[in-house]
Amino acid sequence: MPEQSVIVWDLETVPDLAAAARLFDLEGAIEAQVREALGTGFPKHPLHKIACIGALVASRQPEGWRVRLQMVWDNLSCLGTEALAHWS
Repeated sequence: MPEQSVIVWDLETVPDLAAAARLFDLEGAIEAQVREALGTGFPKHPLHKIACIGALVASRQPEGWRVRLQMVWDNLSCLGTEALAHWS
């Protein structure tokens, strides 16, 4: 039997405040004003930027699935924990 494998991608995003400021004509405004303009709901996709990309890679073995998790790209270090908790 051929090897059975699967890859699952996960993209984590955060609001792109610079894009939102341009869209709402708030360039130069403080961050709180831009966040208020975005509202409390989930922003539309163009108003997001990728924070990290992860992958789960699994292959079926005789004893079960062998799973590896891999961080493909991580830009979370530039964000404060408050921003992550607020927008996760």
